Amino acid sequence: LMTYLLASQGFVVHVARDGAEACERLQHWGTLPDVILMDMQMPMLNGLETLRRIRENERTRDMCVYAVTGSRRRANRPRMGPLVCQAFGYQRIGASDS
Repeated sequence: LMTYLLASQGFVVHVARDGAEACERLQHWGTLPDVILMDMQMPMLNGLETLRRIRENERTRDMCVYAVTGSRRRANRPRMGPLVCQAFGYQRIGASDS
C-alpha cells in the first residue's frame, strides 16, 4: 500500500524484502535515499535491529528514517530510545477511525 501511495505521487520507491536486504542495499548504493520508510515488523532482521545498524554505520547514521507498523497495539510499538533523533507520533494511514 505504501509503495503504491508514494509512487502514485511521483516518488521514486525502492523496496527491500527485509531488514538484511535493506542494510545490504544501503552499503552498495552510490547515492543514498533521502528518506527511509521502514516497517518495524520485517522478517529476517526486524526494524529495530535494522535501525540500530543504520545508526551504527558512519555513512547512514544521519539518515531520516520513518518507522511504520501495521500493529494497532501500543505494546507492539518498539522502544527506540537513542536510535531516533526526535519524537514521533502515530498516525493511521488509508483507513477511517470507525
